[in-house]
Amino acid sequence: MKEKFKNGKGITLIALVITIIVLLILAGVTIATLMGDNGILTKATKAQSEQADATVKEAISLAWSEYQIIINEPTGEITENETKIASTTQVKIQGQEENYLATPSMSFWDFLKDEKGYIDENGVIDVETLTGETLNKGNGTDGVTDVYKIEEGEDSYILKYYGEDSKEETLWEVNVGNNGGSSSTYPEATPEDIFIYTETAEGIEITGVKRNGEQMGTSEWYKIKGEITDIVIPRTINGKPVVAITGFTFDWCEDLESITVPETVETIDSQSFLTSYSALVKIIFANGKNENLEIPENKWGAEYAQIIGKDGEILKE
Repeated sequence: MKEKFKNGKGITLIALVITIIVLLILAGVTIATLMGDNGILTKATKAQSEQADATVKEAISLAWSEYQIIINEPTGEITENETKIASTTQVKIQGQEENYLATPSMSFWDFLKDEKGYIDENGVIDVETLTGETLNKGNGTDGVTDVYKIEEGEDSYILKYYGEDSKEETLWEVNVGNNGGSSSTYPEATPEDIFIYTETAEGIEITGVKRNGEQMGTSEWYKIKGEITDIVIPRTINGKPVVAITGFTFDWCEDLESITVPETVETIDSQSFLTSYSALVKIIFANGKNENLEIPENKWGAEYAQIIGKDGEILKE
C-alpha cells in the first residue's frame, strides 16, 4: 500500500512538469503568432504605418494638383470656389519659347507654408492640418524624428518620413522643372567634377575647369571634359554657396557656347569669361543677377556674348 502511494505521487509530478512544458510551448507559439516578424500585431502595426504613409502621400499629391491648377490658370485670376480651395491672384507666366526661364509667381513651398499652413519654416508637415485627421505617426515634437517633411531641391520637391530612429524614407517626389519651382528654381547644374575651386569663409570661389580630371592650361588648345558646349555653374558646392568666379576660368574652352551663372555669385573677375578660341554667345543669369554684381562693358572678357537675365530678357548685347 505504501509503495503504491509513492508511485502515484511520482506520476503526478511528471504530469505536472509535462503540463507546464506544454503551456510554455503554447505560450511561445502564441507570442510568436502575435509579436513575431510575421505576427498578427506586427502586421497590424505595419499596416497602420503604411496607411499613414499613404494618407500623407495622397494629401501632398492632391496639394500639388491644386497648386498646378492655381499656377496654370489661363485667365490670370482664380476665384473662390464652393469649397474655398483657393482664392488668389495669379500672375500669368509670360511667354513660351523665348522666356524659357520663366517661373511661377508662387512656389509650391510657399503654397504649402503660407497659403495652406501645411508645413513650418523647416518643411515639417502638420499632419492633422494636411490630412484632416490624427494619424498614428508623423506627430513628433522635436521636428527631427517621427515627422513627415517636405524638402526642396534645385528642381524637385521630396516628401520624406523620419522615424524615431532617425531613419529616413522617401515617399514621394516631383520634378518641378520650369513649372512649380520657387523663385530659386535653377537649371540642372553641370557636374561639379569639372570645376576647380577654393573654399573661403564666404563660400566657394571657382578658379578653373578640368579636362579629364586635369586643370586646363593656356599653352595648348584644350577642350573641356566631354567637349561640353553649355555649362551651368552649381549654386552650391560641398554645401557652400558659389560666390565668386576668379582668374581666366573659362579661357581656352573652345566648344563653350553658353554659361549659366547662379544668383549667389557676387564677384566675377574682369577676364573670367575671356574665351579666346570659343564660340561663347550667351552668359545667362537664370534667377536674375545678384544685386552686388555689376556688368562691365567688356562683359568679363566675353565681348561678343549676350548677357541674358531672368525670364530671358537681354541685359546687355
